[in-house]
Amino acid sequence: METEKTIQTRRRARRGAALPTALALLLFMAIFGAALLNLVSGSLKMAQRSDDTTEALNMADGGIDLAMSWFSQQATPPDGAAVQFPAGNRFFGTTGILPHPFSATDDGSSLTVRITWDVTNTGAVQKHYLVDSTATTASGATVTVRAYVQQSSFGKYAVFLDNTPGGAYWGSGLNVFDGPVHSNNSDSGNPPTANGPANNIVWGDGTGAPPRPVFTYQGNDAFTVSGSSVNWMRNNYGNLSAPRSEAEWRMIATGGSGSIQTGVPMIAMPSASAARQYAAMGQPVPAPPNDTIPPSGLPATLGVTVPNSGGRNASATGGLYIHGDVQQMTLSVDPASSTTQIIKVNQTDAANNPYTTTITLNASNNSTSVQVDSLAPDEDGNLKPSTTVTNYTGVTNGVVYCDGNVGSQAVAATAATATAPATAAVPANGGVFGVVADGRALTLATDTSHNVNINGSLTYKTPRQADASGNLLPESDIANAGFRANAGTLGIVSNNVQVVDKDTSGNWIQNIEVDAAVMAFGTYDAADYASRPVGKMLNMGTYIVKTRGLFSTGSGLNVRSGLPCSRLYDNRLADHPPPYFPTTSSHYDILSWQRVTSPL
Repeated sequence: METEKTIQTRRRARRGAALPTALALLLFMAIFGAALLNLVSGSLKMAQRSDDTTEALNMADGGIDLAMSWFSQQATPPDGAAVQFPAGNRFFGTTGILPHPFSATDDGSSLTVRITWDVTNTGAVQKHYLVDSTATTASGATVTVRAYVQQSSFGKYAVFLDNTPGGAYWGSGLNVFDGPVHSNNSDSGNPPTANGPANNIVWGDGTGAPPRPVFTYQGNDAFTVSGSSVNWMRNNYGNLSAPRSEAEWRMIATGGSGSIQTGVPMIAMPSASAARQYAAMGQPVPAPPNDTIPPSGLPATLGVTVPNSGGRNASATGGLYIHGDVQQMTLSVDPASSTTQIIKVNQTDAANNPYTTTITLNASNNSTSVQVDSLAPDEDGNLKPSTTVTNYTGVTNGVVYCDGNVGSQAVAATAATATAPATAAVPANGGVFGVVADGRALTLATDTSHNVNINGSLTYKTPRQADASGNLLPESDIANAGFRANAGTLGIVSNNVQVVDKDTSGNWIQNIEVDAAVMAFGTYDAADYASRPVGKMLNMGTYIVKTRGLFSTGSGLNVRSGLPCSRLYDNRLADHPPPYFPTTSSHYDILSWQRVTSPL
């Protein structure tokens, strides 16, 4: 039988056992609290480090923007010396002096930007640079980013107009632009300003005319204008009426109002340059303004010259230099090899005898062959056919420079005078047409006083694929994998470029495709656009002109005569333009951006 004393003893024992339990619980809570505090502290530190790293990354990215702004202020692309930023350089229009490299500090943070000149820039038209930007926060977080920067090429535009006399007129159903379009809207001032005649866009709203967008490129630069004057005309010329909703803007531009910009800075049209002449001669292109001075040692005899190393087994060291006018130039591809380019040049000598040069650029065996067919006197003085062949190691750099015209130019009629009878007008004829081989990059160029005719389609051996309706598929489409991988590129740089009336067989040119980046320091148009039969022109590449040319006429949205144009974008030409194609001077593009562990 338990006594009262026994019960009290047990109660005291239980009370004694609770003390160690409480102490253990307190110890556990203390350890848990310390661990939790340590975890929270670590998380806060990690968050702070993340914030510091993000801040450093933003600073470093801002350094890239700083360098791009500096590039845009340079009158000419910086060379190996200028890029060192010697003391005394001013930046961004301020009086601040920046040493090399760019550097700035604020509250213990620092930013250093270093620009490295690409060694391939020597003698090149399109310059490249590496930009390293390193930012360090006050806490010590450091981030370095690197950008590869390229001078912009005019190949980035589907259409570029400097001057548009009477204003540009584009209409739904008449014109389609599948790439960036820019108009400087320049006037005749010296220097010119963006106050020229307005650009006129006729668009269909689905009532008076079908809503077929003029600008189908969906980037934010589908249509940019340096001036602010654009006349939006609903359904018919003269019916001024701007879109009133985003849905109506998409009837003009597939990308809507966000793809149209007005009041953007003017982009200077390149001035006369001998860059392609230097390239054809295999000589480095001097920096502006010396690039306007022709190179030395230019050929003075009729025909095609291949600058070379000389001696036995001579190597081609430049491009092709053609002296004299060219009646016809034909591009073709060797049936046995899709990468072998054949260029046939037809000229006439001083006695009006045919003089034909056939150049074969063979990539598979790395050789250039030149065959000349002419008439030469025999021992009795009689003219007989003569053929000579010269072979060179290596292929040319792709520049084909002619110091005359390519194609016979139009001659206006003259009235009779007291000393001379009247003469009839002579239309332009001859020119260039043909096919560019796979993997071949060519630029056909003249100076600013000579012209190039186009008298047939200019296409690529591996074409851009089309859908069942004949519309070209986007370059990104899987069907165009072969085009992206294999197709060549073609550039034409001349004073005036013109699509003539008839082909070599005397037939009207009514349907023509020109796959090329074309720049005209004068204009690029179609001969007799107001009277020639209605046809169609597809231009996959670029249309870059000082003065807008005309290809067709119409009433409202109906074509009356000529070649209404669809201008499709060739994305490849922006980053991989034809050889020595002109650049936009002070405009640059970032080709790649990456975070790196340390600067160069």
